[in-house]
Amino acid sequence: MAGLPEYRIIDGSLQDRFMKLRTKIQFYGGGFGNGKTSGTCVKAIQLMKDYPGSHGAVLRETLPKVTTTTMKEFFKWLPKTWIKSFNKQERMLTLVNGSTCVFSYLVQQGSGSDTTSNVLSATFDWALVDQVEDPGIVYKDFTDLLGRLRGSAKYIGDDPTMPKTGPRWLFLACNPTRNWVYKKLIEPYQIYKKTGKITPDLIYNTNKNELMIEVVEGSTYENKDNVPEDFIETLEMTYTGQMKDRFLKGEWAGYEGLVYPNFDIARNVLPHDWIKEYYFNLRNSYNVEIIEGFDYGLAVPSCYMLGFVDPWGNILILDGYYEKERPPSYIAEQILRIRSEYGVYDTNILADPAIFKRTIVQNNQTLSLADIMFQDYNIRMIPAQNDILSGIAKVTGYFNISKMHQNPMTKNYNAPYLYVSDKCEFFVTEIGNYYWTKDAKDNYKDMPQDKDDHAMDTLKYMLTYRPNISTIIQAKAKTSTIPTRWTELEDDYDE
Repeated sequence: MAGLPEYRIIDGSLQDRFMKLRTKIQFYGGGFGNGKTSGTCVKAIQLMKDYPGSHGAVLRETLPKVTTTTMKEFFKWLPKTWIKSFNKQERMLTLVNGSTCVFSYLVQQGSGSDTTSNVLSATFDWALVDQVEDPGIVYKDFTDLLGRLRGSAKYIGDDPTMPKTGPRWLFLACNPTRNWVYKKLIEPYQIYKKTGKITPDLIYNTNKNELMIEVVEGSTYENKDNVPEDFIETLEMTYTGQMKDRFLKGEWAGYEGLVYPNFDIARNVLPHDWIKEYYFNLRNSYNVEIIEGFDYGLAVPSCYMLGFVDPWGNILILDGYYEKERPPSYIAEQILRIRSEYGVYDTNILADPAIFKRTIVQNNQTLSLADIMFQDYNIRMIPAQNDILSGIAKVTGYFNISKMHQNPMTKNYNAPYLYVSDKCEFFVTEIGNYYWTKDAKDNYKDMPQDKDDHAMDTLKYMLTYRPNISTIIQAKAKTSTIPTRWTELEDDYDE
């Protein structure tokens, strides 16, 4: 159509492969500039055309991100003659054939474990989530959104492979990451493609014996026909080593420069029910040591984490709170709620030393945030050790593999000393994006990047009074067989 940019789909290309997907969940991943956003937008526009009267959603982590990036790309490819109206206030697009599309954001509403997505009031024929790996988007957003794909608009095209109604499809665009996207979606898919094994997280229809998810991914180079001539050259000068593998080649294992490269989701993250039951079972026989940490933020998230130390020196992060732009009263409520769930009372929280200096005027008194927490809510906080490098070194030791140490659940040897509940998705997201900074010569410096590090700081605070892992290993008098009822799960867990 005259006046529109040219969207080239070459036979066998990433775009071609994505356009031919027909599964419930259609995932477009890979390197920077490989056409993820444009490809998903073009396919969504095609659905609006072929399913008159359908209703869809284009979503991102925040409203500014969706309006300044994804929505802009969407309108770039949308023929203007198809548009009937666009309500800027509600960000609602209506086409002349009656199809509609809302541009919005994803967020969990509520508190604690009782949260719901902000999109649960709507029903969609299709939905698109761009940059699904963004830290604010969690696995429950994904599952909640799947439950809203209930539309029944009729197909008017002539492609026999298309669903007759709906189509009730979910498009996901993503750069390689190590958070829930990899653990819950990509890794199970990769295992199935390589071995044919159906793991618990694989999105698979057992009644029809077919996958409900397909993944198209590729490098930036595969989209060379749709990017400016100097785009790839610029990226090649910017990224080297494993960063190049990740951001240009689109490889999921490219993580050079991570502060904690030894952290492994399959090894360090355990099912929440396992850790919770282990904790309550231990309390029947031992005086379990509780460790808590807190990092305060206003424009950035505040983070609170609760964990415990088992008799064999393992640290297990049980639960936590992670939210921004909340007053002290709300934060205190979340801390008390989490503590109550696990029977924790009157313990000391190791906190960011800055909160003992940060003051707030309350009832004509100038109080520190720590004072308010104790005075109004009986939450006692004490300053944590805040030396960044020594804290990172200590945490690294707990993540490292110890040959003669056992996993507290499976009893397998070659295990680390630190484990995190899979309920703490914010932790997994942060640690997968926690990198060392670089200097002007592109060399790494001994300082982590000062962003999205609130859970990482909280973890360091929690370990303030814990010994270095080398001390624990030297002090072991004997090897112990850890009593557990999960013995029968050893083989499954180890795969």
